[in-house]
Amino acid sequence: MSTTYVTTFSKDHLELYGNRFLQSFTNFSNDPLVLYAEEFTWNNSLDFNSTIPEHIEFKKHIDYLLSKTKDKKEIARLKKALRWSYKSFAIIHALENLNTDYVIWIDGDVETVGKVPKDLAKKLCGDKLLFGYKQKIKQELHIESGFVVFNLKHPRIKRILQMYKLGYYFKQVLDLPKPWDGFWLAHMCEIKKIRKEAILSNAPFKSIKNSFVHHVGKDKFKDLDFDKYLVDKYLGRNNLTK
Repeated sequence: MSTTYVTTFSKDHLELYGNRFLQSFTNFSNDPLVLYAEEFTWNNSLDFNSTIPEHIEFKKHIDYLLSKTKDKKEIARLKKALRWSYKSFAIIHALENLNTDYVIWIDGDVETVGKVPKDLAKKLCGDKLLFGYKQKIKQELHIESGFVVFNLKHPRIKRILQMYKLGYYFKQVLDLPKPWDGFWLAHMCEIKKIRKEAILSNAPFKSIKNSFVHHVGKDKFKDLDFDKYLVDKYLGRNNLTK
């Protein structure tokens, strides 16, 4: 059984967590990694924008909606939809184009901390359609999408692709109160035929803690001086007033 890991992040996030991800994954895993890189290259990485031109249309649509509102909550909502759309578009491309048994989506802010078992995907997912970690956010089902296993040999994988495309190519994800990729994936998993073929585990990352740690929120900055990073990267020393 073959497994391919997939992720995406931008050049701006290399120092923040990308370099840590690439170095640690390379150190502990022998499985191939497909990186959809935004504005940089790494080994045999794929250029996100040229490989996934469909995302340009999604971004243009978000920009259009942003230009039509001054509501701060709606602006934040749309920006979050765009922020997490890169992941879903990369997953769509991977599920359609990779020749492998399993695709594992792994967030770029995950650190590999121990040897990754070659049969990890099979142990987690087996013959089922997908494996993920479920959460409840304000009583709504949400999938912690930092680590999701997809079984490309499952007969219903085409249904997963269809649902992802409905969400992002046809923009139905924007109908959700919280248009995050994790809520759209949860929406898929509530469909009866998919729910029966999905393994949704509690306690995100607990079952893979010997291999992976997910750094979320400010924990992304664990190897950096948080305040210094913000000053250097986003404010700029020359723009500071005395």
